[in-house]
Amino acid sequence: MIEELEVDYLNGGSDQEKEKLAYVVVFVLTSFLVGLRGEYTSKIFLGETKDFLDRKESHMKHKHVILSLIRRFKGDNYKSYNLVAVTTKSNSDLQIDSWLRRVLDWKDKINIVRIFYL
Repeated sequence: MIEELEVDYLNGGSDQEKEKLAYVVVFVLTSFLVGLRGEYTSKIFLGETKDFLDRKESHMKHKHVILSLIRRFKGDNYKSYNLVAVTTKSNSDLQIDSWLRRVLDWKDKINIVRIFYL
């Protein structure tokens, strides 16, 4: 399925369609690779995740991407973050880093990477 979505993205239509497709794929990959459920899937803090992804790309020996997940327990007045390491290539050849980079690039274009939650 992800391979077909990759083809759709590369051959794709409008920028808006590509952007939506990239969000959907990151949602699916983070849910599967991290084992997230429910509301946590959509709570990736892209600003911190971008910093970790940039570091990973400048040190290619790292085979993981760090996702910064926002969590808030009932009754808490503050947000905290969980850092989760995700392999860049799973045993089933799923790769999250290229899709994360696409989402980050879309958000960079409109200058809201630092505050955006997926």
